[in-house]
Amino acid sequence: MEYGLEGILAKRRRSAYIPGARTADWLKYHVTPRADVVMGGLIVPRSLPFPR
Repeated sequence: MEYGLEGILAKRRRSAYIPGARTADWLKYHVTPRADVVMGGLIVPRSLPFPR
């Protein structure tokens, strides 16, 4: 990732913040780099009359 961060941390809106405690009200979403790509190719049979 561009900034070297590992994900997003979020807390439920109506939950209380308790300093130093990890509760189930906190959610951590890991972000993984990805790319959407399209790959294509062409296989030309040897029997076609044009040069390669």
